[in-house]
Amino acid sequence: MLNSVELEGELEKKEALRYSLAGVPILEFTIRYKGIVQEGGAERVLNFSAAAMAVGETAKKVSELELGSERIFKGFVSTTSARSSKLILHITEYI
Repeated sequence: MLNSVELEGELEKKEALRYSLAGVPILEFTIRYKGIVQEGGAERVLNFSAAAMAVGETAKKVSELELGSERIFKGFVSTTSARSSKLILHITEYI
């Protein structure tokens, strides 16, 4: 099954870079999207923030971005934990 996200937005917030017990870098952050999309033949104005996280080298690279930086973030959607239904974007790359 396909699970792929591509979202152009602004780095709105970021937590401090942390490390898992195995020493893997993890970064939690927020992406702000503002734009217009087409839905049902009409324009729809969207303005929202999306929770996101990155792991490994991507986490290190995102942590170095300035707040307000606009990028195209790519990755997939998952739940925040095995017991949660809350969704979070897992960012695997950005341009």
